[in-house]
Amino acid sequence: MASVSILVADDIMAQSKKARKRSDDLRSIATHFARLLKADLHFLYVEDIPERLRKGDKIKSLDQRNPQMTAKLRAELEALNPGSELHLDRGNPILKALEWEKKLNPDLIVLGTRGHKGLSKFFLGSVAEELLRRSRRPVLVLGPHYSSAEFPANPRAGLRILLLSDLTSASSRAEAYTRKLAQKTKARVTLMHSVGDPIMRLRQIYAQSRIPMYSLEKEVQEIKDFARIQMKKKMERFKEDGLTVQAKLIEHDRDLADDIQDELTEGYDLVVMGTHAHNRLLTVFLGSTSRKTCLLSSVPVIILPSSS
Repeated sequence: MASVSILVADDIMAQSKKARKRSDDLRSIATHFARLLKADLHFLYVEDIPERLRKGDKIKSLDQRNPQMTAKLRAELEALNPGSELHLDRGNPILKALEWEKKLNPDLIVLGTRGHKGLSKFFLGSVAEELLRRSRRPVLVLGPHYSSAEFPANPRAGLRILLLSDLTSASSRAEAYTRKLAQKTKARVTLMHSVGDPIMRLRQIYAQSRIPMYSLEKEVQEIKDFARIQMKKKMERFKEDGLTVQAKLIEHDRDLADDIQDELTEGYDLVVMGTHAHNRLLTVFLGSTSRKTCLLSSVPVIILPSSS
């Protein structure tokens, strides 16, 4: 048994063509990372059966109802990655997933999302959002625009990671995770930060408070200079570990989600970002930016809770 493990929340009973494709993509990306990290794979399927029907075994387990199908599936998963395990459970998908997270303590959780509710409602009320909100482990999300044809972008060159940081302690865990992942996979990293949002908020404060605008540009320059200094320090930390890293500082007021999507066209394989302790995505990605990033990204997005 490997010391590293990956838990995949997979809908093995997917019926529609689109749902089956999403399930295949989950297995493919999980297998890819299992090989990169030399990890064991655990596939979890939870039947969402009401408690009143679970009592007294009114409905038999999937293994009992269709042993041939589950045996075939286990063989398929074993062929994908030797040692893979299939865990079948029944109950609330969110609570059961969290139970298995606690039991297995995986190094990575992999799940997909349909994003069928639109940008303003993406994740809301969904299993994906609740797991992101309550999980303490890194979670890899495959959005509806994930393209298996684009992963990996260049198999021979190794992974290329876009690390989104707000340069505060809230991003420390995501940065540490990226360094560790880059060391294991010989990945190249781009550290990306935007000062557009704090500058935009500062302009609003000046306008609302009727503060003389002549001092605004000085404060704007201080924000930019501080960001450059912090990014330089963080890049040095990567270089100390022998990693290839470059910086991308966004200085304009444009929607950051659009900048991220533009940057992803440069051939990235993965996005890594963090969350604050109060379970909101990084404050640098205010409003719909974080949702749009996950929803529109053609590559996997790994989200980590802060260490606090």
